[in-house]
Amino acid sequence: MRRPTRGILCAVGLVLLLSGCEGDNVHGSPTVPTAGAIEPAPPASDVPGFGAPKVDSALDTSKVEATPCESLTDAQITDLLGTDTSETEENVTGPACRWNNRGEQNAFVAVHFPKVTDLGLTAIYQAKGGQYKFFQEMPAVRGFPAVAWSGTDETMTMGKCNVAVGTSDRTTVEASVRLSDKNVGTKDPCEAARGVLDLVIGNIQGGR
Repeated sequence: MRRPTRGILCAVGLVLLLSGCEGDNVHGSPTVPTAGAIEPAPPASDVPGFGAPKVDSALDTSKVEATPCESLTDAQITDLLGTDTSETEENVTGPACRWNNRGEQNAFVAVHFPKVTDLGLTAIYQAKGGQYKFFQEMPAVRGFPAVAWSGTDETMTMGKCNVAVGTSDRTTVEASVRLSDKNVGTKDPCEAARGVLDLVIGNIQGGR
């Protein structure tokens, strides 16, 4: 059984959280952002649409959706967050889990399987320049298309980013992070979120 509190080391490779691999500076219990429903929705035959890339081979995420806090291993959380962490599973707009560092850094990582729309990456591409003022295509994650997005264009200065990976033409898995004060403005939060998704998809492909 997973423990809600873990001892954690710093992972330089993911440039996320505590002093060397910084994390979130959000106080309290941050919510997991999601692409949300976009209106009007394109016809089923037009998905993917609005320039969204097609997912050539769908990834079955049903097993990990049932236990979203198993999307990352204890060791991976250890590498990402630092000491004194909490783990919270929720299902508001879809299965999700968030991990907070409860120290002064308030590091934050969340993994989410949104269910508010069945448009996959199309919903995010449809909202770029409107609802999502920040939009950036990212390198594919283990062969699956990825995009970073946010409702504000201050992603780098705030050290926060959401990255979605298309697991099929109609589904995504998403990661959200915020860098700690020390790394805000010096490290890329979108690359950090993409690194989290690389771990998640690797775990899914490995049979977790």
